[in-house]
Amino acid sequence: MHSELLHDIAGFFLIFSAVLMTAGIIRPYTVLWWTKNRTRAKVLMVYGSIAFLSGILFLVTIDPSDDTRKDETRQDGNNL
Repeated sequence: MHSELLHDIAGFFLIFSAVLMTAGIIRPYTVLWWTKNRTRAKVLMVYGSIAFLSGILFLVTIDPSDDTRKDETRQDGNNL
Protein backbone atom coordinates (compact mmCIF):
# COMPACT_ATOMS: atom_id res chain seq x y z
CA MET A 1 0.00 0.00 0.00
CA HIS A 2 2.70 2.52 0.92
CA SER A 3 4.88 1.62 -2.04
CA GLU A 4 1.93 2.28 -4.39
CA LEU A 5 1.53 5.77 -2.97
CA LEU A 6 5.28 6.40 -3.23
CA HIS A 7 5.21 5.08 -6.79
CA ASP A 8 2.38 7.47 -7.70
CA ILE A 9 4.11 10.45 -6.07
CA ALA A 10 7.39 9.66 -7.85
CA GLY A 11 5.52 9.39 -11.16
CA PHE A 12 3.87 12.75 -10.56
CA PHE A 13 7.19 14.45 -9.78
CA LEU A 14 8.78 12.81 -12.81
CA ILE A 15 6.14 14.12 -15.19
CA PHE A 16 5.87 17.52 -13.48
CA SER A 17 9.62 18.14 -13.50
CA ALA A 18 9.88 16.99 -17.14
CA VAL A 19 7.18 19.50 -18.12
CA LEU A 20 8.86 22.29 -16.15
CA MET A 21 12.24 21.39 -17.64
CA THR A 22 10.80 21.59 -21.14
CA ALA A 23 9.17 24.94 -20.39
CA GLY A 24 12.38 26.16 -18.76
CA ILE A 25 14.47 25.37 -21.80
CA ILE A 26 12.17 27.64 -23.81
CA ARG A 27 11.89 30.42 -21.20
CA PRO A 28 14.14 29.92 -18.16
CA TYR A 29 12.87 32.95 -16.26
CA THR A 30 9.35 31.48 -15.98
CA VAL A 31 10.39 28.40 -14.00
CA LEU A 32 13.34 29.86 -12.09
CA TRP A 33 11.53 32.86 -10.62
CA TRP A 34 13.24 32.54 -7.21
CA THR A 35 16.86 32.94 -8.37
CA LYS A 36 18.93 35.63 -10.02
CA ASN A 37 20.74 33.14 -12.24
CA ARG A 38 18.04 32.15 -14.75
CA THR A 39 19.85 30.16 -17.40
CA ARG A 40 19.04 27.03 -19.34
CA ALA A 41 21.92 25.24 -17.64
CA LYS A 42 20.40 26.02 -14.24
CA VAL A 43 17.02 24.73 -15.46
CA LEU A 44 18.62 21.47 -16.57
CA MET A 45 20.52 21.18 -13.30
CA VAL A 46 17.51 21.78 -11.04
CA TYR A 47 14.66 20.10 -12.90
CA GLY A 48 16.86 17.48 -14.56
CA SER A 49 18.12 16.26 -11.20
CA ILE A 50 14.56 16.17 -9.82
CA ALA A 51 13.43 14.19 -12.88
CA PHE A 52 16.39 11.82 -12.60
CA LEU A 53 15.85 11.11 -8.91
CA SER A 54 12.10 10.75 -9.39
CA GLY A 55 12.69 8.33 -12.26
CA ILE A 56 14.95 6.17 -10.12
CA LEU A 57 12.41 6.19 -7.28
CA PHE A 58 9.64 5.41 -9.77
CA LEU A 59 11.52 2.38 -11.08
CA VAL A 60 12.52 1.13 -7.64
CA THR A 61 8.96 1.20 -6.32
CA ILE A 62 7.43 -0.89 -9.12
CA ASP A 63 5.50 -3.78 -7.62
CA PRO A 64 6.99 -7.06 -8.89
CA SER A 65 3.53 -8.62 -9.18
CA ASP A 66 2.57 -5.89 -11.68
CA ASP A 67 5.55 -6.68 -13.93
CA THR A 68 4.08 -7.92 -17.21
CA ARG A 69 7.33 -9.21 -18.72
CA LYS A 70 7.52 -12.94 -19.30
CA ASP A 71 10.01 -15.10 -17.49
CA GLU A 72 13.07 -15.39 -19.70
CA THR A 73 13.86 -18.97 -18.69
CA ARG A 74 12.55 -21.62 -21.01
CA GLN A 75 10.25 -24.26 -19.62
CA ASP A 76 11.52 -27.11 -21.79
CA GLY A 77 14.90 -27.25 -20.08
CA ASN A 78 16.94 -26.12 -23.10
CA ASN A 79 18.53 -23.07 -21.51
CA LEU A 80 21.60 -22.28 -23.54
